[in-house]
Amino acid sequence: MKKHLCVFLIGLLLLTLLASCAQPDQGDADHASTTREEQTDPAAAALEKLSVDWGGEDFTIIGRDDHVFGELMVETSTEVLEDAVYQRNLALEETCKLNLNCVGVATDQVSDAVKTDVKTGLGEYDAVHHHMAQTASLASDGHLISFTSLEGIDLSAPWWDEGTASFVISDKVFFMNSAINFSDERTTYVMMFNKQLAHNKNIDPYAMVYNNEWTLDNFQGLIDDVSYDLSGDGRYDENDVYGFVVTWETGNTFFYGSGLRYVICEEGKDPYLAMDTSAINKASDLLDKVLNIFYANNSAFGYEPGLEKLGKTCFQEGRGLFYTEIVQYVVALGKQMEADFGVLPIPKYDAAQADYITWTNAICSTTSISKAAKHTDKLGTTLEIMAILSYQRVTPAFYDTVLQRKSVRDEESQGMLDIIFKTRCYDMSIYYDLGLEPLFKESVNSNKTNFSSAYAKQSSKAQKNLDKLLYSFSKDN
Repeated sequence: MKKHLCVFLIGLLLLTLLASCAQPDQGDADHASTTREEQTDPAAAALEKLSVDWGGEDFTIIGRDDHVFGELMVETSTEVLEDAVYQRNLALEETCKLNLNCVGVATDQVSDAVKTDVKTGLGEYDAVHHHMAQTASLASDGHLISFTSLEGIDLSAPWWDEGTASFVISDKVFFMNSAINFSDERTTYVMMFNKQLAHNKNIDPYAMVYNNEWTLDNFQGLIDDVSYDLSGDGRYDENDVYGFVVTWETGNTFFYGSGLRYVICEEGKDPYLAMDTSAINKASDLLDKVLNIFYANNSAFGYEPGLEKLGKTCFQEGRGLFYTEIVQYVVALGKQMEADFGVLPIPKYDAAQADYITWTNAICSTTSISKAAKHTDKLGTTLEIMAILSYQRVTPAFYDTVLQRKSVRDEESQGMLDIIFKTRCYDMSIYYDLGLEPLFKESVNSNKTNFSSAYAKQSSKAQKNLDKLLYSFSKDN
């Protein structure tokens, strides 16, 4: 009956259109255009297809308190980002007919709480919000279930991070980053540059990025002749001017930015060590480039862990042309720095590299699911809805927070962040202790050309650790 009625109505509509020569007014055209835009919005279209009803029950998430009360549970606020999270929560509760219950505990208590929940089988927590490294340990110990076992979830959608979506172990994905947790954006490594110093050198780094010229060789050429002894005391320290301000993690930043990995995860395959002969040769060549960047011509100023303030102050006071740090420093400098600065991706290894690549520190939050969770029939759809609502509301607000200060309020920085967040790598060795992650950065920080020999010494042990890890996944999960 419905089918016949639809055919009749369509026929009637066609007759009406053919009988009339009148053109639609501009208001009708604008409405039609808006309707078409809404229909092509992937988030809105996906949300329209999803439905889940918790009947007013609690949807409980446990996590470390600073993440929970920053990314998940906030009160109404005049701050753009906090208000977006609050409005997302209201929409989630209304859409899924649930009560969002967030439990924040100290960092060292999250894993214990999840383990106890699994051991007792109480199923107190529907989702877990925790450090990526600690979450990886929960996964390898058999305390989590895979996202791939859930219905109603599309891990290929843009509101899920494609980097963690490809983190496949035994055809399972045990933790996911998404628009829900923006601390992975905050802890993503980027390059910053002082606009005035760049203008003085007559360079346009933004154009270099778009023209595929933002490479390590070209970068080294830009910093070679910048440094000088501002204090005039005959030595270079935190009081002088530099082409590049580096951190203890910059070695890793260039390693991952050059497309290198210690471990590769691919769907349908077991994770495997990535450093074959070709990769080791590339890493050795990269090490030569990075050591020149760090140590030639007093081009770079670095500092040991715990002294991050020295580098931040150097760049903040206008004494550094380039500076690598996590996005959170962009936010802080936007509030504190008088001089204008811009944001850039990490330079490519060479022009043949397809993408600008970066990485995210393991201290960021990620989402996982306790093995004791009781509502697995609802969790996939619920998390999908939460991710979509976050993508619609929280992600734009996060961009506004990063870009709202005059220092980085430009269209170019928006474009740079799009590039940066698009291609982040998640190397398994960062999150599981295989003994590989420190090797390259330690060679850089100690000014030694010993990466290949250091890797050779560690690779056999790393393979055993990886085999043991894969066995634990196949056995317990």
